[in-house]
Amino acid sequence: MSAKCILEFDLIPMKKDTLQTIAERTGFSKSTVSRVVSGQGRRYRISEAAISKIQDEIRACGYTPDLIAQGLRTRRTNTVGLTIPSIDNPFFASL
Repeated sequence: MSAKCILEFDLIPMKKDTLQTIAERTGFSKSTVSRVVSGQGRRYRISEAAISKIQDEIRACGYTPDLIAQGLRTRRTNTVGLTIPSIDNPFFASL
């Protein structure tokens, strides 16, 4: 391989796992996977076997929900803003 090929290969981003890809690998629907990810599997009466299979796949692929997408969807980011008068004051600088 030439150096050019290696550099081009390194720049190709890896695809991030999505609910759809996890659903395809586990054989469950996207909505079932979503309910397990959000912690509502038992509320929707999803079997313990299905929950454990989906959670195993989530752990195996290192899936984490996109917090920005969740915030856009729910209109809640659980972020607190803090306005301070100046960072010159040692009290505010330590925050």
